[in-house]
Amino acid sequence: MLLPLALTIVTAATVATAAAPSELSATARAAAGYRSVAYFPNWVPSLSPSLSPSLSRPDVDTVQAIYARNFRPQDVNATALTHLNYAFANVRPETGEVYLSDPSSDTGNAVDDVHGCVEQLFLQKKRHRGLKTLLSIGGITYSAHFPQPA
Repeated sequence: MLLPLALTIVTAATVATAAAPSELSATARAAAGYRSVAYFPNWVPSLSPSLSPSLSRPDVDTVQAIYARNFRPQDVNATALTHLNYAFANVRPETGEVYLSDPSSDTGNAVDDVHGCVEQLFLQKKRHRGLKTLLSIGGITYSAHFPQPA
């Protein structure tokens, strides 16, 4: 489901003349105030559907992780997205330092001479300059560490 970023930006005239969000490219949706967001987990989801390159738009909010399905960041259909969140980083409760939670998947595993998901996401961003990449911190497992630094 696509939601407008801010209703005050999208006027009635704009809505009346715009194509349906599903008919617009990710760039056009972003310009119209819509966001197509997915996240790429560095952990193994059991039954989440993948964001297939054959889809013209993302129909899911999560994609398969690298371990379970050998699905890598370069396999994500970035043309269908405006934003891609990389999940999850952790927080050191003693210092509040944010750090990557799985060194093997985050910066390790060399695939096609690319090291780890972080570098693969960087290359994905170079190919799709409008794609915003973000680091997701916490999740259900690591959010317990937030109160100590706060």
